[in-house]
Amino acid sequence: MDLLGQLFGVTAMTISRAKQEVRPLLEAHGHHINPSTARLRTPADVARFLAPDPTQTKVKKTCGRRRSRRAPGHRAGCRGRGS
Repeated sequence: MDLLGQLFGVTAMTISRAKQEVRPLLEAHGHHINPSTARLRTPADVARFLAPDPTQTKVKKTCGRRRSRRAPGHRAGCRGRGS
């Protein structure tokens, strides 16, 4: 709770109190939060946890265009540079 307090500029007690108020509301609406297995104690721990893993392969992004209204099964490719 200390780390969240640091990140939001409040005390750990404020974070704990908010958690105690919010959790029952979430559970009443079917949202059950599992405890994290990560132990993050400093902002640097958070940065390391969120940093991309250089050993992971990168996924090519889609071109972001809306699908055209062509015949079913037709796939219009993304137009990259020079095409």
